[in-house]
Amino acid sequence: MKTTIIISAAALGLGTALAVHAAETPSADVLPPTYIVHQLVGLGYDVREVEFEDGVYEAEVRNAEGKIVDVEIDPISGALLSAAPAPAPQPDPSVAVNAAAAIETVALAGYWDITELDWKNGAYRIRARDDAGSSARFTVDGRSGQILESKARINR
Repeated sequence: MKTTIIISAAALGLGTALAVHAAETPSADVLPPTYIVHQLVGLGYDVREVEFEDGVYEAEVRNAEGKIVDVEIDPISGALLSAAPAPAPQPDPSVAVNAAAAIETVALAGYWDITELDWKNGAYRIRARDDAGSSARFTVDGRSGQILESKARINR
């Protein structure tokens, strides 16, 4: 079974785990996806996606040649399981704000439990929950880091 957790980066301490898009839910001893992303960003990677699938995290990162490649990460130790490509020597020039900063912007708006993050058309699309469990979707500009749009989801 596949659980998709799409994020680019996050600061430590934001959220405990991301919501899932399928039936596989990470166990309590699994590191939060935000930690995995923060670790990859700290290593210099431009992280574009992270998924929890078949008991491991899989991340899409930009390598030294600027291509998007897959990396596997142990969900308990955070160790890289696959041969790690060299990170891109420079950030993508079209992305002035990394995903950690985009997620921090959403957290500062009161939505700290990140459930989805995706990069599309120059912006981060982030779904997150607040302390009351209310969900909202945010679009954060990849150049300015400003919230371009937010839509609250009605819980039914």
